[in-house]
This record gives sequence, structure tokens and C-alpha cells, in this order.
Amino acid sequence: MVSCCGDLDEDSKLELPTPLHLAAKYGLSELTSRLLDLPDAIHSSTVTNCDGHSPEDLARIGQRRSLAAVLENFREVVSVRCPSESEMLETAEDRRRR
Repeated sequence: MVSCCGDLDEDSKLELPTPLHLAAKYGLSELTSRLLDLPDAIHSSTVTNCDGHSPEDLARIGQRRSLAAVLENFREVVSVRCPSESEMLETAEDRRRR
């Protein structure tokens, strides 16, 4: 599947490589909810930016706890409903640990 942002690797050189990153960084809850309904939401939620942060990470860094919880819940729901996608839903921190 092609992302709305083109073919992005899991790690990007951009600060805000996806609209989901932008929404998470600036606390745009309604936009985040709408973006999570799009077909490429799983991919967008797993891309890390130039600092190695996922959208969930950016929400946490910005002290946007409720938004971070929405993104975390999305990750958990997808991993339960789509076990084959669970590898894609690792957090950026999980990838850094390897």
C-alpha cells in the first residue's frame, strides 16, 4: 500500500513525515481520530521521524496524554485484531532497543 505521503521507510529524515505526526505533535485530537480511520493509518503510526519518534512518542513528549492514549489504544486494538500487523506496531522505543 502506498502511504498518502509516498513510500516512506519506517525511519524518516523528516521531523513530521506524516500528517499523523503533525497532528500528534500539535495536539490535534480530531484530526488524529480522522487520520486513524484512513487505510494507511497502521503504516503512518509506525513511521519514526528524524529523531526516531513515532506519533505516539510525539504526543507523549508534548504532554498530550489523552492523545497519546488514543494512539496507544489504536496500536493495541490493531495488534489484537490483525496479529499479522503486530510487528509493524512496535513502538519506536522497541526498535531502538534492538
